[in-house]
Amino acid sequence: MNNGFPSAIVFDMDGVLVDTTTSYHQATLETVRLVLAELTGVTPEATSPVDPAWIHALKSASGFNNDWDCSAALVRVLLRPDWSALGPEAVSRRLADAGGGLTAVESLLGPEPRVNERGAVKDHFQLLYLGSSLYEAIEGRSPPRRGISGLIDTERPMADLETLAALPVRRAIATGRPRLEAWHALDVFGLRSAFDAVVTHDDGVEAQQPGKPHPWCLLEAARRLALPPGATCWYVGDTPDDMRAARAAGFVGIGLPASEAAGRALVAAGASRLIERVSDLLPLR
Repeated sequence: MNNGFPSAIVFDMDGVLVDTTTSYHQATLETVRLVLAELTGVTPEATSPVDPAWIHALKSASGFNNDWDCSAALVRVLLRPDWSALGPEAVSRRLADAGGGLTAVESLLGPEPRVNERGAVKDHFQLLYLGSSLYEAIEGRSPPRRGISGLIDTERPMADLETLAALPVRRAIATGRPRLEAWHALDVFGLRSAFDAVVTHDDGVEAQQPGKPHPWCLLEAARRLALPPGATCWYVGDTPDDMRAARAAGFVGIGLPASEAAGRALVAAGASRLIERVSDLLPLR
């Protein structure tokens, strides 16, 4: 790292600027439980809760930065007793060795006609996460069920405008969130003015570019900031794929882990430094 601040700091959103433990993570667990109940003919109430360790395991395997993909992959794994019995860490290693993502799931587990990958998974997930009213506003269609409160309302900010504004550099976001969900969070927490550029999932789709660990969204954030050639950029993230993307983009990876084990995984994936909170960036020189 250089002796002063970089030219820019690019932030992931979830797990860095916004605490999504009770929103995205919970939506993944509940989506998997509901889809498994549909596919096995067991009532949701009789379906066992999904161990949160599976989320962290897949995120570590790479290629599951998108929570819809993570949910679809978990459905596939938990439908197979021979695979689910291996446990999260062993499955994570196998998926990582096969390249990660849904492509690895398909190659290792074979086709599963009952699972339309993101199809039913995405609808369940979006309704649980957004709630009926926001689902209709963001998705642009009537929700499958009305009267549902969204887990998005449980999110809390992990940084404040004063801290972000005190960073003496250009600031941007490169997130896997859909565009409207990203802007919603920034507006609710009053953080929109802290950033000079925001790159979202929708930007990648429109540009026909893959998500993290591919570095496109980070490089696009730097492009929108109009940084000079050779400028030093930091990327602050909380998952191994964030650090892999930073390394691929030529950024300095700054990890913000949720636990000691997560910190070790971030360092193994390329993090140059670990922090406990965004405010820890202020004295980094």
